[in-house]
Parts: sequence; C-alpha cells; structure tokens
Amino acid sequence: MNEDAKEHIAISDKLFSAKTTLDSRNQEIADNFYIERADFTVTRDIGDVFADHLYTSYPLTASRDLSDQLGAMLRPKSSPWFSMGLIDDNKEDHSAKMWLQDKTSIMRKAMYDPTSHFQRATKEADRDFVNFGNAILSVIPNRDRNGLLFRDHHPRDVVWNEDETGTVSGKYCKYKYTIAQLKSLFGDRCHESVTRAKDTMKEMQVLHVVVKNEQYGIKSNLKNVSLFIDVENKHVMEDTPLRHNYYVIPRWATISSSQYAYSPAMICGLPDARLFQDMTRILLEAGEKAVDPPLIATEGAIRSDISLMSGGITMIDNDYDERLGEALRPLGIDRSGIPLGMEMADRTQQMLAKALYLDKFTLPVYNEMTAYEAGIRNQEYIRQIMPVFEPIEEEYSAPLCQEVFDLLWSMGWMGNVNDVPESLQGEDYQFKFISPLSQSEDRADAGKFQAISEVIQLAVSIDPSFAYNVDIDKAGRAAIQGVGAKEEWLNSVEDVQTAKERDAEAAAQQQEMAMLEQGAQAVGAAQAVANG
Repeated sequence: MNEDAKEHIAISDKLFSAKTTLDSRNQEIADNFYIERADFTVTRDIGDVFADHLYTSYPLTASRDLSDQLGAMLRPKSSPWFSMGLIDDNKEDHSAKMWLQDKTSIMRKAMYDPTSHFQRATKEADRDFVNFGNAILSVIPNRDRNGLLFRDHHPRDVVWNEDETGTVSGKYCKYKYTIAQLKSLFGDRCHESVTRAKDTMKEMQVLHVVVKNEQYGIKSNLKNVSLFIDVENKHVMEDTPLRHNYYVIPRWATISSSQYAYSPAMICGLPDARLFQDMTRILLEAGEKAVDPPLIATEGAIRSDISLMSGGITMIDNDYDERLGEALRPLGIDRSGIPLGMEMADRTQQMLAKALYLDKFTLPVYNEMTAYEAGIRNQEYIRQIMPVFEPIEEEYSAPLCQEVFDLLWSMGWMGNVNDVPESLQGEDYQFKFISPLSQSEDRADAGKFQAISEVIQLAVSIDPSFAYNVDIDKAGRAAIQGVGAKEEWLNSVEDVQTAKERDAEAAAQQQEMAMLEQGAQAVGAAQAVANG
C-alpha cells in the first residue's frame, strides 16, 4: 500500500506542477472578478482587505450577478427544476412516470435537507464555475448515513486527468486535517507517528484520490476506488470501493489540449475589467482635480502653510504687491475631456456586461402578440440563451443529479429493484431540467395546441370529418404537460380509454332505450288508433 501511496503522490505532484500557470491566470481573474477567491498563488490572512487595489466594484458585482442568475434560473428552490425520464419518451407509460416522479421527489428532499449544505455548496460552486470555468463538488453520505453532504472545493486544491474518451478520470484533492481530526476520521488506520503524536492541533496534508478500480486493483465490481493518503508518511489510511464518483466536476468550455476548462465570460471580460479599472482611476483623479484643484503659490508671498480645510487661514506677506498677481490661486484645469471619458467608461461597462451574458437573461414579453409573433420571439430568445444554459445543463446539472441518484440508490433510499415498473426495466433514463430554455420549448407546445385548435374549429365548421386528422388526446395531453402539470394530476391513458368505452357503452344503451321507448310509443299509438 505504501508503494501505491508513493505512485499516486508522484502523479498528483506532476499534475499540480503542470497546473501552476493555470493558477496564475485564475489568480488574475479572481483579483478582478472574485476577490474572495484570490488566493491561488498568494496566502491571505483572515483580516486582509480584499479589494484595496480596485477603483470600482462593477466587475465584482457583474460576476456575482451572473452566478446568482444561473443559480436562480437553473436551480430555483421554490419549484422543481429537474425530473427523471426515459430517453425515448414514447416508452413512458403512466406507472413509469409516477415512479420517476416519486424518485425525483426523494432526490429533491435529500438535496434540500438543511443538513446537506446543498445550497451553500452549489452557490460557491456557481461562483467558481462562472469565473474559472471549473467547479469541484463532492457528494457523499453524511457521517450518520441518514442524508447527504455536499461540499465545494477550491480549484487550487484539485487536479484531474482524462481517459481516452475525454471524460474526467483520476481526481486528486488536497486536504489539511489536524492530527485530532485524522484520529477521529481514521482511528487506528493512521500512521503510527500520528497515533503517537502529542500535538493534536498540528496540521497534516492528506491527499484524496478517486480513480477507476482497474487502476488500483481492489477486487470489486464497483467502478471506482477512494484512497486517503497521509502525504508526509506516504501511508494509505483508507481504500474503499465506490459505486459513485465522489466528485462532480462541471466544466464550462474546454479545448482539446487541456483537461481543464475555462470561462468564456471571463476570457472576454478580463480585458474590459482591466480597462474599466484604469478608466475609473483616471476619471476619479480628474474629478478630484476639478472639484479640488491644485494651487499655485507665488514664491516669497506665502508666510505659512497652505490651509485647505474649511475655515482655514493662509498667511500672506504684507509687503507682497497683489498687482504682481494673486499670491495663491487655483491651477487652471481643462475639464473638457471628462464627458468623453464618462462616455467611454459607460461603453466599456456595457461591453463588460455583454461579455458576462448579463444582457441575455431578460425573458421575452408576450403582451399583445399573436401566437405566431410570440413563437418567433421565443425562438429568438432560445437561440440567444442556449450557449449559456445548454453546457451548464449537460456538464453541471446532469452529472450532479446522476451522482445524487447513484448515491441514494446505493444507500437504499430508492426502494427495491423489484419495484421498478416493467416498462422501465432495461431502459436508459436521463435527467430533464426545467429552465427558461426548456420552459420556453414546453410552453411552445401549449401555444401550438391553441393555434391548431383555431384551425380545427374553422375546418370542422366546413367539413366535420376534418377532426379525424388530429389526435386530440395526444395533442391536448402534451399541451397540459407543457404548462407544468404533474403526472399525478392526469389519468392514465388506459383509464381514459376505459372511461371513453364506458361512456360510449352508456350512450349506446341510452340510445337503445330511447329507440325501444320510441317503438313502444309507436305501438301504443297504433293500438289506440285500431281500437278507435
């Protein structure tokens, strides 16, 4: 095991060494956009003043607004934002949809349990994702195994590599634990030097490694293995097979030459942020000079220090002749460039907001529009917002939900495999997300149904048989689901068909009874006429 520890420590050292230049770039991004995280290449004290080198807070607030927008729009706590479904929607029957919605509800309860710290961890991860293009979340059972525990990790402390498919493979994360914490977590599995240590507050560096099982060789049918390594003693304190991945690493935009992603927003916004800081500094200095201009003092005329405070007095020599010029006067300042500078700063601020996609989040307004016009506006909005939401759903939300599902399944929260409906067995499922993008697409179904209803109504008034061209049940059901109806609100297709057959049979019986009654009345009338 010590040889395994040495091997993985050597791999992690190589990966961390190769990431040095990336940490330098992230440091500059953090200095301009996420000052609280600006400790990639420097060590900060708790009491350090974060933004003492900045002249304006706009880049910081713009970055914060972008991450807040993503969290609020993609993971709103007030409403469900994800659901489970089959890749082939046509194979989902009513019982399958009910089972999938039930498991979605279980996942949501586990995630939003206050002890899971889901919201805190994802809020921190959103800031990392927006600014650096990478975020690192760990999802594990809590100590009592009665819930989940989410944690965000500093991008400085984590490295990873890719497998042949371009998927994140081995993950290496640095931790610092005190000796007291190591003893509490690992007990007698700690190195003997740790168990004998007297200074329990001494910090030890621990390397956590999660790799594919074939890279370590534990005899298990599970896909991953987790190792906690005491770096100083090169000692493996724990090696555990894992059914899940432990870490979720969303990556925004990647390039083929690196396993690390980057933030398109910050790559575009960084030059504008630097420029905006310089322009703000110049405008502040110009404004200060305009309001409180520097003074010119005539040599030999001033007898005391120049006092610029309110009510201050400056002494002038009695022998000085004012006809030679004022003894003390303000320096003339050319203020004509200030309006141009303000205009240029406003333009730079707009470009910075555009670089951070802040101009893309305004939902279209559908007031006083026809269905066709609303559809065109909706498609335009989808095209604008798709570059932001699409990679986040695929790289962030989907892996996070998958990790939660796998972990809860291994913990027994998802019930018995025998309870899975027959229509779901052997089928591949996926997570679907309720975002402005998907809502716009789903609501488009409702708009289409409304539009075709008008066409059908007009066509049926001319030819009643035209109604057979459209399956009203399918179209109406899709429209109802498109506006957000829960599956439990709907009857199953089989129940609907049974109700239709029952109503048709009842209608036929009523018609038959009416015909019999009509026939009886006719016979009675005929007999009355015969009896004269």
